[in-house]
Amino acid sequence: MNNRLPMLESERRDRAKNWRMVGSVVLLAAAVLWWFSPKGPNSVNPGFCNDPPTDIPQTVVLVDATDSWSALRQMIVENQVMESLSPQRNIVVYPVEPGTNESVRPGYIFSKCNPGNFDQLLSAKGFNPDSWYSGFIGNRELIDGRYEEFKREFSDAVIGVALGDPMATSPIMETLRWGAVNANSGSDNPLEVLIISDMLQNSPAMSFYGGEADISPESARRLADLSMLGSRELQGAKVDVYHLSADIPNGFSVQDVLEFWELYLNHQGGAAILSRHRVD
Repeated sequence: MNNRLPMLESERRDRAKNWRMVGSVVLLAAAVLWWFSPKGPNSVNPGFCNDPPTDIPQTVVLVDATDSWSALRQMIVENQVMESLSPQRNIVVYPVEPGTNESVRPGYIFSKCNPGNFDQLLSAKGFNPDSWYSGFIGNRELIDGRYEEFKREFSDAVIGVALGDPMATSPIMETLRWGAVNANSGSDNPLEVLIISDMLQNSPAMSFYGGEADISPESARRLADLSMLGSRELQGAKVDVYHLSADIPNGFSVQDVLEFWELYLNHQGGAAILSRHRVD
């Protein structure tokens, strides 16, 4: 005689509900593992560096070497600038050199996505590097090795400019304009700009030198409106300046020079100098 009672309809519904919950948890766990795990032996995840080049946010770096750099200046620039570079952005380096003008684009000497080191990637996601799930981000040695390779190549490009022959002119505005025009940026990832320079603009279009040099607020705004020297692609850009100390002409002060640049940049869609670093 079979004493087993037929399963009630409510029990069947409860069991089905439980199985659906288990299935949902399994799928969620699989999705989390997929998101945080490396997608192959050479991948670095998460971040933009695996995206198509046109989709990667950019940082434009201008290197001005009107005067030669001492070994100490080279070391300071290398160390401080590397700390300023945001990870998971394409870093494009332009030398500020004679010949760049409204119709002649500067050539970049370095363009590569900054992979960031292991801890930077974890920090970007709010992870604790010592937590058990940090391994899902990828192989620490592989990621840190790629970052060290990037650092060497970036430093070689920047110092290569500094070790070259001193430049007779410094078309900083023109180079900045073209760098912004060439960059990929959007409202979600505004352009980042890093300028290593004495900030003494010197080109046929505008010069801080000579008896008629004008770095008044009116001049800054007027120059920003010129198509040859200004660019609306700088809208919302975040700018860091590594100000190389130099003899300033015409009795201008360092404050005069930096205030001029602040106004010039801000008049181009709100670009702003977020930090200034003095390099002697």
